[in-house]
Amino acid sequence: MYCRHLAPISLLCFTLLLTSCVKEIDEYTGDDNSTGQVTDINQMQVPANFSYANERKINFSLTLKTNTDAPLSGIRISVWTDLPENNGYVLINGSSNNNGIFTTSFMAPKSVKEVFIRTSYIGLPDNIPADLSTGSINVTLGGSSPHKIKQNSVAGNNIPVSGSAARNTYVPVLTYLGGWNTQGVPNYLSSSREDITASFLSRNNSSLPEYKPVTIHHPQYLSGSSTTEIEITQQSEVWMTYVHEGANNRNTIGYYKYSKFHPPTSVNDISEIKVVFPNLSYINSSGGLVSGDKVSLGIIGPDTIIGLVLLSNAYNISTATVGPGTAQYYTNPALNPEADPLKKNHHVLLWDQTENKMIVGFEDDNRTSGSDDDFNDIVVYITTSASSGLSTGSANRSAAPVDTDGDGIDDNSDEYPYDPDLAFNNYYPSDKSFGYLAFEDLWPYKGDYDLNDMLVGYRFNMITDANNDVKEVQSKIFIKAAGGSYQHGLGIEFPVPGYFVETVNGPVYTENYISNNANGTESNQQNAVVIVFDNSNSIAPCQSGYYVNTEPGSPVIASDTVRLAVRFVAGIPQNTLGVAPFNPFIISNKRRGYEIHMPDKPPTALADASLFNTGQDRSNMALGRYYKSENNLPWCINIPAEFPIITEKTSIINAYLHFADWAQSGGTLYPDWYEDKPGYRDNNKLLHR
Repeated sequence: MYCRHLAPISLLCFTLLLTSCVKEIDEYTGDDNSTGQVTDINQMQVPANFSYANERKINFSLTLKTNTDAPLSGIRISVWTDLPENNGYVLINGSSNNNGIFTTSFMAPKSVKEVFIRTSYIGLPDNIPADLSTGSINVTLGGSSPHKIKQNSVAGNNIPVSGSAARNTYVPVLTYLGGWNTQGVPNYLSSSREDITASFLSRNNSSLPEYKPVTIHHPQYLSGSSTTEIEITQQSEVWMTYVHEGANNRNTIGYYKYSKFHPPTSVNDISEIKVVFPNLSYINSSGGLVSGDKVSLGIIGPDTIIGLVLLSNAYNISTATVGPGTAQYYTNPALNPEADPLKKNHHVLLWDQTENKMIVGFEDDNRTSGSDDDFNDIVVYITTSASSGLSTGSANRSAAPVDTDGDGIDDNSDEYPYDPDLAFNNYYPSDKSFGYLAFEDLWPYKGDYDLNDMLVGYRFNMITDANNDVKEVQSKIFIKAAGGSYQHGLGIEFPVPGYFVETVNGPVYTENYISNNANGTESNQQNAVVIVFDNSNSIAPCQSGYYVNTEPGSPVIASDTVRLAVRFVAGIPQNTLGVAPFNPFIISNKRRGYEIHMPDKPPTALADASLFNTGQDRSNMALGRYYKSENNLPWCINIPAEFPIITEKTSIINAYLHFADWAQSGGTLYPDWYEDKPGYRDNNKLLHR
């Protein structure tokens, strides 16, 4: 396509023609090449109340408790679309309040039927699945009587399999302290659980934080001067108490004994292993254990070393039996299979001085192949009936929590540990992807519905504080395509007064039709309105003879990226501020009164209300209906995922083959219409740029 050079009618027209690519302003008349039932987008019959939303709002409430029902506060919580290993991404981050509760709402793609709740916190189960069919989630994790919720079907394997890493060929005889149920919960548990306090869990998590290698964060735990042995110094009854699992494997733990004067030099020196916990998995996580479950190891005399062994993935839930596992990891490092002596340690010992407990943290993967070295795959502790029944002199001490900025969120969980106003990132659509706003720019008249007149890419980050209120919104915004002659501005309206905004940084202005307040918000507005840029051509200039990235064979034009930061005077509750992309709009051809919004999103106070119900627009302000045609077609849609560019003059229904099905069904059919699945796209009518 070329820039059409028409006879100059006026100086204004002449200037426009010299500085922009010209698009014919004509209505779309249909395309006979459609492969769907609807051959003309104007034939579509869309429900009047359809919002064209590709997502739905989910109300979320999570309560976190210790095993004595005390609240767990300041705990980081994330909701994921799927597990990270399945390319899942975070929908929301936050923390529990003083009552142990995190209440919020978030947007989830309608194609997502289930999410995963992650705490990554020692003392709580992780990766808990939650169904979205009702539009709300209300879950309690922990507590004195944790109730059964849906099992995570991906955690653990039913049958142990052989690993490829080095392993011991000999396994001592396994003996048992009693029986267990199908979930591997022993029938010989002590009659009462140990009280697991919030402060004890806090020290555990400071010592062995999830996904943070001990080798980096606490290297002293693995130093040669640290003891690796659990030594009994007085005749005592000895107990092992279950605290946590942070693994996908169904692991088993057992113990063996030897004189401190005659340690084993090989696995052959161990005559038997007594199984303590057949399946070290939480209830709701492929098992049935609860933090605080404990087992007596019997009366053990002085000068005795209690050795522990972790049998990796040894519990077969199908047969409720314990096997040797894929590998065996001993608290005698020399017995472990790694060749590198620096990799042989599979446990750390930490003495908790406050509660007189010897914490044992295990790493359950071979440390030469895939281990994360956080040593919290299994956490138990040892106690004795004698007040000084354990040798603790050379044991490392558990670490106190560190909260540098004093906001109530430990540094290990705080993404802004030196800023008391900021705590968590909340990206939309995700931290690794961009969403897109696809505009037709001839409103109030229809265009060709290629939805490429302005294709704006974005990624928002709603940064919340320790109270889960939004303190700052950062965004990366660029122009992916501009298939028209108009030069547009782009604005975002937030549903709060302008004086709620402290500063605005990063907008790009090259024209003089925008007037701003001192804080960077637009003047004469009721709500906070931020103009991101006032001329799209300054962000992605078209080259002579071409539009921006909408024509096959045309030059690829790389847009500048606008990095916008809107900081609020105080944190704003997420339910007050709403969700990204908020209320975005373009200012058509630099005419301030011509705003084009997503369907049913209201105009700002500076929009020209006389334009509604002219052309093909059939807005009804009294009903809250905006920017829809007679058959309920929009002028803008939001796609929270990758969206290849529709080629010039191609209707969206001929490029995205289930768009019409989705819209006419009111969003019931093909909620994933924009995804790259077989039969969903005509790639000959799309540009991947």
